[in-house]
Amino acid sequence: MTITRRRFLQGAAALAAGAVLAPAERLLAQPRFSTSPYTLGIASGYPHATGVTLWTRLANDSAPGMHGAHVEVRWEVAHDEAFASIAARGAVISSSALAHSVHVDVTGLEPARPYWYRFLVATR
Repeated sequence: MTITRRRFLQGAAALAAGAVLAPAERLLAQPRFSTSPYTLGIASGYPHATGVTLWTRLANDSAPGMHGAHVEVRWEVAHDEAFASIAARGAVISSSALAHSVHVDVTGLEPARPYWYRFLVATR
């Protein structure tokens, strides 16, 4: 069986979901970062007719107690740069087991049009 990039990412997501249930880590309900946690940036890729994959990594340890914790990361995709018209949104849990990396497969978008996207976590 050939493993495609998409199947690999789906497997990684399943592992991440399993990590959420791991008792060795705790969930920070509302972590507060003193500086931006996106020091490695945010990115999009693997576009298809009705969706795209978004990813980032929370690489800033400026939130007290972040190491060993799960952090909720919200994401939004908008029709406009001001995010006045949201096309899709959701939340995902980042885990230190996966170096707080986040991958989101966004679907249900209109083909051949621009979108804006962002990730959100609590900052001071």
